[in-house]
Amino acid sequence: MAEYPLNLTNAEYPLIRRYLLAVDPVIRHRTDAQDLLDELADHLIEAVERLRASGVDSDSAERRSLSRFGDPDLIASLINSVPAKGHAMHTIFSREASFFAFVAAVLWTAAAVSLPFAQDNLIASWTQGAYVTAIVLISAAIAASGIVLLSLNVQVTGAFDAVAGIVATLLVLALLAAFLFGWFLFGWLGLLIAATAVTMSRARASAVGVGAPTVLLGYVWPTFTLLVLVAAIFVTGPTPLLGSPAIVVFDVVALPLVLLGYAAGNVLLGQRMRALTPHAPAPDDAGRGPFITA
Repeated sequence: MAEYPLNLTNAEYPLIRRYLLAVDPVIRHRTDAQDLLDELADHLIEAVERLRASGVDSDSAERRSLSRFGDPDLIASLINSVPAKGHAMHTIFSREASFFAFVAAVLWTAAAVSLPFAQDNLIASWTQGAYVTAIVLISAAIAASGIVLLSLNVQVTGAFDAVAGIVATLLVLALLAAFLFGWFLFGWLGLLIAATAVTMSRARASAVGVGAPTVLLGYVWPTFTLLVLVAAIFVTGPTPLLGSPAIVVFDVVALPLVLLGYAAGNVLLGQRMRALTPHAPAPDDAGRGPFITA
């Protein structure tokens, strides 16, 4: 936990201290968390002192200042929507991420459509070309989604940290597994689930990951995909009966739904990123506003 300004005594700005203690756990993962808490404290104390100078008692001054700033959870969420100091928003891990999210959604959709054609005796006779097409689309979709997931990791912490490195490793392995062993679903899908779950767990502290994106990619999609993979053990078995109703449902319905679900998650992330990302950089001489800047 941060040291200052959270070491304010209970007798000195007790309500501000309580406010900072509510913000601290939500933003402490950031590399600039201490600076942001210091700045927030400065703004609040300055506002209190202005009111006290005008004749308002200390307790009322604190309450009025905190009321103007708003709910601490909302303030923390707004802080987390801004990258850490020293890391420009306009990078391939931020501004371009929404573009790659929409590209990934298109690729996952195309992969879902092509997947049944890559299976034997389902919609058409198996061909090498159909199989390669599905594998290439899946691999490209993983690559595009990987940029989005890494973007979220960088945005949450403001740096490419150790956890982001783990996510990157999982994504590279998933890409290689899909390209080389696309038929082994437990390999690349399992790695993708792990990378997505870790990222969305961290993104809950960011405005980008709040709400629908986290619900879909952090809970619904991983759960559904795991159920599909478990069902695959019973559907295929040691000697799968090609063309059986169970195989057809699995390959034509269940697997495409898994890919379409991930496509939908990328659309939600792309929309959220586009809504939260500035379209143009602020001018260099922009004045300091009344709220937190980073």
